This record gives sequence, C-alpha cells and structure tokens, in this order.
Amino acid sequence: MIEYQTQRSFTFNQLADDCLRAANVWKDIGLRVGQTFGICGHNSYEYMVCFLSGIIIGAIAIPMRGTDTIDEFKRTLKEREISLIALSGEKLRQIKSHDFYDNIMGIVFGSESDHQNETHFWVYENLISSTRAISEDLIHEPKDVMQDICLILESSGTTGLPKGCMFSHYNLVSLVTIGSLVYNRTAEDIVSGHSYMAHISGVNQLIMSINNGSQLVLHPVFNLNTLFEAIEKHGITALSAPASVYMTLLKAGTEYDISTLRKLICGGAPLPKGCAQQIAHKYPHFEDFRQSYGMTEMTILIAFGHYGRRDYESVGDPTPGNRIKVIDCTTGEVLPPNCNGEICVTGPTLFKGI
Repeated sequence: MIEYQTQRSFTFNQLADDCLRAANVWKDIGLRVGQTFGICGHNSYEYMVCFLSGIIIGAIAIPMRGTDTIDEFKRTLKEREISLIALSGEKLRQIKSHDFYDNIMGIVFGSESDHQNETHFWVYENLISSTRAISEDLIHEPKDVMQDICLILESSGTTGLPKGCMFSHYNLVSLVTIGSLVYNRTAEDIVSGHSYMAHISGVNQLIMSINNGSQLVLHPVFNLNTLFEAIEKHGITALSAPASVYMTLLKAGTEYDISTLRKLICGGAPLPKGCAQQIAHKYPHFEDFRQSYGMTEMTILIAFGHYGRRDYESVGDPTPGNRIKVIDCTTGEVLPPNCNGEICVTGPTLFKGI
C-alpha cells in the first residue's frame, strides 16, 4: 500500500503485524466483543489498521469521515453508543472544546498526533512500537458468523437522516468471495484507493485489495486532479469510480498520462445512454470497462457487466449468489423482462438491518 500524499509505503506483512499489535492495544484500553468503536479521519494507513484490528477482536467498527462536521460526529457517537475511538490529530483538535470530549477515549494518529499530554488519548505510534502482537489463538471467532455484527456503515436511504446499516462477518466474507469472481483483479494490479473508508466502496477497495494482493494507492480525500495525477505517477491499472469521473474523461479529458488504466468499473449512477460506448472508443486501452449496480445495503454487490461481453449500456448479470426480480409497484406481482417496476434483491451480501 502507498499513501499518495505522504508517499509512505507498507507491505502486507507490515499491515498484518500492525493489525495484531493494534488488536492488543484495543484490548488493553477496554474494547470488548460486541462493543462498538469508532474510527474518524481521512484515509490513511493508521485508519486501516485501527479499523481492521478492532474487528479482529470481535468488536463492531463504525468508520467515520474526517470531513464530518462536529454535529455529525456528535450524532454518530450518541446513536452508535461509541465511547472508544481512534481518530486523527486534526479531528481531536477540533473536538477538544466540546462537551462530549470527556465521554470518549482511545487512540490518536496522523501528522498532528503529537498529543503526549492527553489524559485519555494515546498516540498510535507509541502504542504500536511498544505493544506485542496478539496471539492468533485470541483472534475472535464469531459464534454465529451469519448474524454477529462486525461493521455499521451509514446509508442515506430514501428519506430522513442517514441510517446505520449493520453487516455481519458473513456479509464481508461474501463480499470477498463474490468480488473475487467479478472484479477481474490480481496481485499484478495497482488499485486506486480514493473512496472514503467510511463508505462501502472504500471498505470494498480495502478488503478486495488485501484479498487479491493488489497494491492500493490510498488518497486521504477524493480529488479529481490528484486522482489522475496518481494514475500517471504510480501506473494505476484498476479504477472503480462514479459516472462523474468518466464523464469528465469523455468531455474534457486530462493532461495526465492515464494509459496504464486497464480495468474500470462505473457505479453509483448510470452513465447517460451512449456515453459508455464513446468512452470506450476514446480510450481504447480500457480493455475491461463495465457498468455496475449496487447499494450499501447489499454490501455494494448486486449486478456487474460481464467481463469480455462489451455490453456498455447494461449493468450486466446478478452477482453470483444474489437473486433479482422486478415487481409491479402496485400489485407486487413479478414482471416479465423489459418492464419497468421496483427492483427487489436478496442474497448472501444482504445486510442484517438498520
């Protein structure tokens, strides 16, 4: 993994060792099986470690964005009952003057993490360097892998405030299993890690890169110019991005050399009709360019364009194990092909509820 902004690089062995060390840190400061814990900050190696290590000991991760406002941060703490949290030095500085600060404790990381005098936050670098890795026999084994929750992510849903979507260990294992069948990525790929880890697409990029052994180029926040710059500098080969990124490439192009890009997935919103074909024509080195359909509640995976079919206007087939039907919104009856209606989907990646 490479942090694009700092150019720090880490191996998978380092990640595994630091996660096992951080798991011991979480246990020492009181994190227990089934307890929620927060992670807040911009994308970084430390964010990854704190996120994965809490799940390793059976706790429930609540990732948050570094760009969250104080009100959003406070609401998440209250609604998810978070008392233990890992956060960036920048976020810690923002919250210190607020009344809820005294109700939380945990780990502080990042370039502004020089907080040696904090009474209830400990500096990540000091903890990791002075703590042994947890023994593998203490890694949590869920009693019910299908039902035990390990992650809660926010989804905007269709009405009201964002909702917390609960995911089980089985959901994440299913993401890895199914994703490995549809993404067409290998250990030779270099993947753009520009999505927030507090979003299902960011979790997806992280977990799939670990599973495939792909190098992940991690961006602290999403920025279109630095995305294209990183593609040129690091030779990124695989990109999953919203339609807006591809429309920018179609209409304006980029001054950067993006000729290394080979494997591309468009999601989040459909491309306007005809645009996908135009993009494929303009950038013939996009050898695997597909549209997809997903949502947070399905751990992102619902349908993917079929590799090699080059049907650019379709979101493709249901992902393995998932089932889709289209029903009449009034009667609830299942509709035949080529009819408009409400999409219903279920399968192993279906979340456990709000």
